[in-house]
Amino acid sequence: MSESIAGYLKSLVGPITGLTFVDGVYSGSVSDGSIGSPFTTIQAALDAIGDASTEAEQLQGWKVIISAGFYDEDLVIPQRRNFVLDCAPGVILADAFPPTT
Repeated sequence: MSESIAGYLKSLVGPITGLTFVDGVYSGSVSDGSIGSPFTTIQAALDAIGDASTEAEQLQGWKVIISAGFYDEDLVIPQRRNFVLDCAPGVILADAFPPTT
């Protein structure tokens, strides 16, 4: 990839400005997405990120760090957001598991 194309693509997505954590076995009473009080579902993390309503929000980058575990969720992806799901080894993402026939 040429430097001009790489620079252009980099300019479209800002640096990672938001960080949130998910741990499906966390049992604390408060879940705020921090490393000490992670969300227990991926959807809760995505809901906290929310849809972007301004151009500045669209350029923000988010990273969702997901601890190892089984996550059976139907995810609703935030609109106009840039984010990365960073899954630890051992993360299993499923939809309606076990599958129905």
